[in-house]
Amino acid sequence: MMIKTQQTSISLPGIVLSIMMAGFANAKVPEEQAAKLGGSELTVTGAEVAANKEGTIPAYEGGLKSPPDCYKGGEFLCDPFPDDKPLFTITADNVAQYQDKLSPGQLAMFEKYPETYRMPVYPTCRTFRMPEHIAELTKKNALKTQPVGPTGMKNYELQGYPFPIPNNGLEAIWNH
Repeated sequence: MMIKTQQTSISLPGIVLSIMMAGFANAKVPEEQAAKLGGSELTVTGAEVAANKEGTIPAYEGGLKSPPDCYKGGEFLCDPFPDDKPLFTITADNVAQYQDKLSPGQLAMFEKYPETYRMPVYPTCRTFRMPEHIAELTKKNALKTQPVGPTGMKNYELQGYPFPIPNNGLEAIWNH
């Protein structure tokens, strides 16, 4: 659809696209919000530091401080909690009581393989730890990285999370 005026023609899709992109133009987070990163409220990646109210997710305490004893340099990280035991196991017999916590794909596995599919549920451990220099770059990114359309960014430090406090789904995807 075109809107004709005396001087120019304006494309309605162009106007809509311009309005949509204006929201991306200033995607940086305010300084007071970015200051919470790495503090007592938010981890440097934007997750809540506090435990959840049910107590099933513990408070974040900085993650693994050093590699586990079983780690051998140059190899994949071994299980840092080899002695952990499952809290419970979900099976086809008890899946109904947990269905509100499971994805459609997980529920389908219980349906397709009722005799063999099991899901042991272990205590939650918040092990993630980011190198300090990457954490600092992530904090800088929060203040200045901006999306450019659906496929680009500007003012990104090239390391760290570009949008530790995402304002929309696109920014959340960029963090992965």
